[in-house]
Amino acid sequence: MYTLDFPNPPQRPTIRRVPGREIQTMSRRSEDRGFFNHHGSFNVPGDGRNRLVVRFGPVIYLAMELSPAERSEVESHEMDHFNDFLAAARDLKNHLNRAVRQATWADLQVAWDWFNYYVRDDARNLHRSMGRDTIVMNPRPRSTAPY
Repeated sequence: MYTLDFPNPPQRPTIRRVPGREIQTMSRRSEDRGFFNHHGSFNVPGDGRNRLVVRFGPVIYLAMELSPAERSEVESHEMDHFNDFLAAARDLKNHLNRAVRQATWADLQVAWDWFNYYVRDDARNLHRSMGRDTIVMNPRPRSTAPY
């Protein structure tokens, strides 16, 4: 029997100001003004450990070169990405809670891959709604979506 250790993600991300070139590196050259990263991690239970641990440390990176007005605009945009992440994290948590309760343990890596795909897809859709298609997508997971 597994147990799940998955606290709710922070309701506000950490804000960090960094050079625009660092944002370009993090975003695979698709952005230079702002970037959101959920900094998520999980462990796969094993070696006698039956506790699944999921953690997030969300950060919004803002380019140091931005004016105060630009910074406000970019931060607002990145908060939209953060809010999409929160919704995806809730879905992941609900899925994992159900799997633990019903003892139908799904492959965590599959659920994690789909969670990351959903977060990136939401980001791409947000950018497309603004007339920009700058998000570099990872390939769709080959497995069937677990939730």
